[in-house]
Amino acid sequence: MESDSESFPPWDRAFRFAGWGVAIGSADGTTLLKVNPAFARMHGYSEEELAGRPILQMFAPQSRAALVHQLSSIHAAGHLCFESVHLRRDGSTFPVRIDATAVRDPDGNV
Repeated sequence: MESDSESFPPWDRAFRFAGWGVAIGSADGTTLLKVNPAFARMHGYSEEELAGRPILQMFAPQSRAALVHQLSSIHAAGHLCFESVHLRRDGSTFPVRIDATAVRDPDGNV
């Protein structure tokens, strides 16, 4: 029988078992590709329900306008930390601190 350390690569274990929300978005910043259990829980959804959902839907209405500028800054600088307000499934909001990094391919594309 495989041990937990053999069945998942270290990065996957860190993603799955982190106590804070982690999300992977599409290169254009519009779609959630994958979220960890903590991210799903804090928003009131399952991981499967969030896959493919527009990222904009995670942000409270008052935070959405700033997101376009923040995404542009992430792409330009490669990294950005900022505070925002997210939206739960039940409509309630909560503050978040986002630490975003643009991952680039060998040609420099996000």
